[in-house]
Amino acid sequence: MKNIFNFIYLALVFSCSQPDSGNRDKVNNDVKANPVTVSSKTPDTISHKKRTDAIVNRIIDTTLLMNISTEILKSIKSKNYNKLATFIHPQDGVRFSPYANISLNDRKFLGSELIQLAKQSKPIDWGSSWDEGTELLTIGQYFKKFVYDVDFLNAELKSINKFHSQGTDLNNITDVYPGCDVTEFFFSGFDEKNGGMDFRGLRLVFKLLDKHPFLIAIVHDEWTP
Repeated sequence: MKNIFNFIYLALVFSCSQPDSGNRDKVNNDVKANPVTVSSKTPDTISHKKRTDAIVNRIIDTTLLMNISTEILKSIKSKNYNKLATFIHPQDGVRFSPYANISLNDRKFLGSELIQLAKQSKPIDWGSSWDEGTELLTIGQYFKKFVYDVDFLNAELKSINKFHSQGTDLNNITDVYPGCDVTEFFFSGFDEKNGGMDFRGLRLVFKLLDKHPFLIAIVHDEWTP
């Protein structure tokens, strides 16, 4: 069962885009070759001008985003938290969500805080009180269970601002982080007898700071009853 905080996030969303003072007419060649559709539509419940403005007229450097995402996954796989911290937004920090439906109750850390907690290796209350399994885990335990539980570096599908989730959890990532760019690493399943219910996904959310994308959320996705 989901915590009631999942229903109040609409009042506290985070706009991720920033005005680009550069030349918008110069489109990265990779974007031309690999166009990414950025919808200007938002559900009626969140159709505010602020959100619409946040997701239109953006140029997405797909090569940069995927390269940064790959380096982030490498640092996570090798448990190099010092390197991971260099990708985290210096002001906003990074939020960790164990499931596709992001809650404002999910924990968020600055890069320096993450490094310190990893060194201490103490159990942390991750704030997801609607799932007792996520409440008290060390950084290492949480990452093993709700970040890098499968080899996402070699994911079956890799995409930008496109989602492949096939679970029951509502994916509210574009509502919570309007105007952000999201890279997704996805496995459709591992055993045919499970009918896709053993799928896994990992989403990395980026926000611009001085025209550079920084990590502000790591969202894990798996089947939930």
